[in-house]
Amino acid sequence: MAAVSKRPRQQRRVAQEHKRSQPPVGGSSSSMTMEAQEITDSLQRTKQMMRHELERVSHVTSAMQDDAQMLEQTRDHHVGMESVVKGARGALRKLKRQDMQETVVLWCAVSFFYTCALYVLWTRIRIPFLLW
Repeated sequence: MAAVSKRPRQQRRVAQEHKRSQPPVGGSSSSMTMEAQEITDSLQRTKQMMRHELERVSHVTSAMQDDAQMLEQTRDHHVGMESVVKGARGALRKLKRQDMQETVVLWCAVSFFYTCALYVLWTRIRIPFLLW
C-alpha cells in the first residue's frame, strides 16, 4: 500500500522537475506565476511540517524534564531512606544480641532452678541413690 501511495507523489515530483528544467517558452507570466505559487505552497507545507516537528520536540523535551525531576526526587528519597535502613539494621543486630543474651539467662535460670529443687529434695528426703 505504501508503494502505491508513493507513485503519484513521485510522478508529480518528476513532472514538476521536468517543468522546471524546461526554459519558459515565450516567458509567459502565467507559467512563472504558477511555478511561484507551487514553490510558495511547498514552502508553506515545509513550514507547517517544521512547526509540527518543533511542537513534538517541545513535548518530548518537557516529558524528559519531568522524568528527570521524578528520577531526582526518587534518588533523594532513596538517599534519605539509606540512613533509615542503616539504623534499622543496627537495631536488628542489637535485638538479636539481646535475644541471645536472654536465651542464655533463661537456660541458666532453668538450670539453677532444677539444681535448687534437687538440693531441696536431697536435704529433705535424703534420697540414697543420688550419690551422696
